[in-house]
Amino acid sequence: MFTPSSLSAPSTNTPQPPAPVAPEERSPTLDILRGFCLLGILLTNITHFVGLEFPPFGGYLFDYLSNSGIRVYEWTENFVTSSFRPSLSLLFGLGFALQLRRNPNATGRFSIRLLVLLLFGLVHGYLIWNGDILTEYALVGFLLIPFAKRSSVTVVVWSLAVFLFMPVTIGIYEALRLDLNRDSIAQTLMTGSYLEFLGTNMLVYTNRLVISILYIAQTVSCFLLGLWLGRVGALEKPKEHRLFLLGALALMLLLAWWGYQNSRENFFLDVLFASPTLGFAYIAALALLVSFVPFQKLFYFFSYTGRMPLTTYIGASVVLGYLFFGYGLGWYGQFYSGEWIRVALILYGSQIIFSWLWLKFFRVGPLEWLWRSFTYGKLQPFRRTVVTYSSFGIEKPVPQNSPAFSEVEEAGTVPSESVTEYSSNGSETLPERPTEIIQPAEDKVKDSRD
Repeated sequence: MFTPSSLSAPSTNTPQPPAPVAPEERSPTLDILRGFCLLGILLTNITHFVGLEFPPFGGYLFDYLSNSGIRVYEWTENFVTSSFRPSLSLLFGLGFALQLRRNPNATGRFSIRLLVLLLFGLVHGYLIWNGDILTEYALVGFLLIPFAKRSSVTVVVWSLAVFLFMPVTIGIYEALRLDLNRDSIAQTLMTGSYLEFLGTNMLVYTNRLVISILYIAQTVSCFLLGLWLGRVGALEKPKEHRLFLLGALALMLLLAWWGYQNSRENFFLDVLFASPTLGFAYIAALALLVSFVPFQKLFYFFSYTGRMPLTTYIGASVVLGYLFFGYGLGWYGQFYSGEWIRVALILYGSQIIFSWLWLKFFRVGPLEWLWRSFTYGKLQPFRRTVVTYSSFGIEKPVPQNSPAFSEVEEAGTVPSESVTEYSSNGSETLPERPTEIIQPAEDKVKDSRD
C-alpha cells in the first residue's frame, strides 16, 4: 500500500545476483501498460510516414487533407500526439526502479544497458527512420543514476523542478533548430531510392536530435516520476493502490482540462503540459481497470507487445518505411482521409499476433535478446523449455529458476504439484504431470533413466 514511508526512502530489498528478469517474474500490468503506450506511439509515428510532417507536392497540410482527414488529424493531435511519449518515459523510469529493487547496486549494469540502447537508437534513427526516441532515452537515462539512492522526496522535488524548467528549453530549441527544404525532403521520401533516402534521413534525424532538446526536461521529469512510482508500486500492483490511482486519474484529468482550456497558442501549456497529463490519465485509468481480473483478461493482449517493446517499436518503423517510402511500395502522400489509422491498427494487430506466437517458443523478443546479451556480455537464454500436459493437450513453459525446473533437469519430469505462470487469460494453474518434455538446443533436459 502507499504509505508516507514510501515517499521518504528508497526500497532496501535484498540484492539479487545480476541477471535479466525471468518471464515468470514480470508484472502483467506493466506489460499491458507498455503495450498500450506502444499503440499510442504507433498512431503518432504513422502520421510522419504518410506525409503529414512533410506534405507532398508542396503547400500546407490542410490543403492536402480531405475534411475527414483533417478531423482524424485533429483527433490524433488532441488525444494521442504528445500524450503517449511522456507515458512511455514514465514507464522507462519505473523500469529503473524495478532494477534497483532487485539489486540496489545495479547502476553499473544499467549504464551498460543504456549504451547498448544508444547503439540501437543510432542505427534506428540514421538507417531506418529519423523519428527515433531511443537515442534520447539512452542519453537522458544517465541522469537517473545520481538519484538511485536518493530519497523519494528528493526524486519528486527534482521531477517537479525540472518540469518547470521546460519553457527554457523552448528558447534553446528555437536558437539551434535547422531550416530544412521541406519540399525536397518530401520528394525524396516519396520517390527516392534507399541511398537517396539515407542522405535525407540523416539530415532530418540530425535536426530531430536538436528538436529533442525541447523535450529533454520533460523526459527527465517523467523518468524521475516513474522512478518514484516504481518505489510506490502503484502501477506494478494496482489492486493494492486503487484509491491512489483514482485520485491520480481525477487530478490528471483536471490538470489536462485546465491546460487545454488555457493553452490557446501557448505551446508550453498545450504540448508540454496538457498532453502529458492527459497521457498520465490514460495510464492511471488503464491501471485502475486492470486491477480487476475481468479487465486484466480483456486487455491482456497488450502484454504481448509490452513484453517485446524494442522489437515492436523498431519493427513498426521497418514495416512502415517499406510501405510508405519510395524505396518500398511508395504509399507516401496517398492517404488523404485518415486511412492511416486503419493501417496502424492492422499493423499493431499483426504485431500482437506475431509477439504471441514468438513468445510461445522464445523467452524474449529478438532485439530484447540482443539487448540482454550485449548488456551482460554473454549470450542469454533464448528458447523456452516446454512441457506438454496430457490432460490439457497444451504446452506450458517451466520457469528455469523454479524448483520444478530443477527437478526436470535432475529427473526428466516435473513434480506432481502445480506449475503456475501467467498465460493469455491472466494466471492459470496446470496441475497435471507431463507426458513429454521437448528439449531445446540450449536447454537440454536430463533423463534419469539413462
